[in-house]
Amino acid sequence: MKIVDSNYGSDQTGLICGYLFSPGGTGWSIGSQEAEVWLANQQTDDKQFIWPHFNSTNTASEKWLRAHLGLVINDITALVERLKLLQEEIAALINGRTTTACLC
Repeated sequence: MKIVDSNYGSDQTGLICGYLFSPGGTGWSIGSQEAEVWLANQQTDDKQFIWPHFNSTNTASEKWLRAHLGLVINDITALVERLKLLQEEIAALINGRTTTACLC
């Protein structure tokens, strides 16, 4: 039996990749520590935003999201469930079936 590493592609926080975007500019790559610093110093009128991509199978992802974004388990679970539905819809489209997905 082969053991699969569920953290594949992510760092110790569960982050696969992250980007910081500014208005009128391009995004640049940031790591989890840089994202933490940005979130801690974020201004309410700041037009920058970050786009973090976390590994949903890495348990550290939930801890990071809860600690730095204030998300609770129900929010995270709902996001993961919506992503699973979207993945199924994409697979259906690739396989020639048409269905409708709603991400609310």
